[in-house]
Amino acid sequence: MKEIPLDYSGCMGVPITFLAKHNPMQFELVGIDRPLVEEITGKVSRFKISDKEKFARIVIKNKRL
Repeated sequence: MKEIPLDYSGCMGVPITFLAKHNPMQFELVGIDRPLVEEITGKVSRFKISDKEKFARIVIKNKRL
């Protein structure tokens, strides 16, 4: 996926369609958005941008950095 920055060391939320192209040598699967948001905030929610819920996201992290 060309939109994923190769030099970003943090966690990224990507569409679930990412799984079709997932390279386990390059990216670690951290989790899925709803349980992670609940763990961090205590609220059951999807990721939001400008207070609007987005479709489900898989959270990944670059293993090479």
